[in-house]
Amino acid sequence: MTENNHPEQQNINELSSVAGLLSNYNDGTVNEDTFRSRLLSAIASIESVVESLRTTESKGKRYRHYKGGAAYKVLYEATLESDRSTTMMVYKAPTGEIYTRPSDDFFELIEHEGKTVQRFSTLD
Repeated sequence: MTENNHPEQQNINELSSVAGLLSNYNDGTVNEDTFRSRLLSAIASIESVVESLRTTESKGKRYRHYKGGAAYKVLYEATLESDRSTTMMVYKAPTGEIYTRPSDDFFELIEHEGKTVQRFSTLD
């Protein structure tokens, strides 16, 4: 696989790799243990690329919390010191207060009044 630093291209490369791996597994040229190992590795890589795209695109944008009300501005991404695999969103309320929330929570879908909605929806 060609090395490319562009996240979207990395994602495409990983998906192509998974497609080839599945083909090799189906025709018997890759055993089940190898298939599982490579598939889990590819999934982790794709998740990392998706997370990178999601958080990079959010910097400087304004979001509204699902309960309505004020617009919050994403200031930074941060890494949680006690768990380096956790990306934190650092955001500011109109009152000037600064908050943090794990990016998985910030972008998660939740149930509200019988509907599935984003916890924070983009305004920009």
